[in-house]
Amino acid sequence: MGLDPITKFFIKLAISLYSYNQQRKAQKKAERAARASRSNVLVNKQSNNDPIYALYGKQRMGGTRVYVESSDGAGVITDKTTKLNMVLAMCEGEIGTVKVLYFNETIVWDVDDGGTLTANGNGGYTLAGFTSKYANFIICNWYPGSTTQTADSAMQTSVGASVWTSAHRLQGVCYFAMQLEANGEAFGGQLPVMTMIL
Repeated sequence: MGLDPITKFFIKLAISLYSYNQQRKAQKKAERAARASRSNVLVNKQSNNDPIYALYGKQRMGGTRVYVESSDGAGVITDKTTKLNMVLAMCEGEIGTVKVLYFNETIVWDVDDGGTLTANGNGGYTLAGFTSKYANFIICNWYPGSTTQTADSAMQTSVGASVWTSAHRLQGVCYFAMQLEANGEAFGGQLPVMTMIL
């Protein structure tokens, strides 16, 4: 003897509602994971083994500090260090161009507002036309991630060619090579969170 049609209907309804509920839970879990991973994009991380993001389209993102060293700006890294040298790896593969550079939430360079890019002879570009209170304390080269870029010569000058050698090409990685000059008034004793629109 089988179940009557009304009981069958309610059993099917209960199964459908349970299935729908489970799908919604899975969707919400996936959305939370995606939000968490996106929030990670707007920070600077310090690591030599974190994954480097792939960039699709135009996006504001932070980078991974893959190199940090203080120096005097002329190759000496032991005495009177007034420059903080760092390399921020942004994304894997070659990209079009950098558009805006932020320190915390302050725009310090904007290609559409007086910021310039000049080819530096190493396969990258020197940024000029910085604005805000940070303007006089930044030297920055940007590399688009080509497979032919060579070692950043400004970094070699600042920390020494024996430290940042010609083998430090980071080919296939979009990155920024920066030197920040120590200034307590501009930086307030803290390293700003650097994000870029690429």
